[in-house]
Amino acid sequence: AEGCDKGVCHDYGHEPRFDASHRPPSASVLGRATWTMLHTTAAYLPDNLDEAHKAAFKDVIHACATLYPGKGQDLIHHIVNDPIVVKEIEAMKTSDDASLVIWK
Repeated sequence: AEGCDKGVCHDYGHEPRFDASHRPPSASVLGRATWTMLHTTAAYLPDNLDEAHKAAFKDVIHACATLYPGKGQDLIHHIVNDPIVVKEIEAMKTSDDASLVIWK
């Protein structure tokens, strides 16, 4: 695609963009995209997480809980702040641990 010669654009053949209406994506489209981003990020983390990667991944999770629009924000915030999930996030040591936190 023009103006996007590497990375995701190269892999998929087009630049990310809104639909023909130029409106933001619907809640379901945004939900699937967020799910994909979180799972893909977890999958590409190093096998053994150093403190910088663990902190950055936690920041991504918490950013979703803070910035996600609409009612989805309440759901993500509730999940991320559940005591069991908080313990699992803190206990992450590997990319597999991160993937499992996101899958739940």
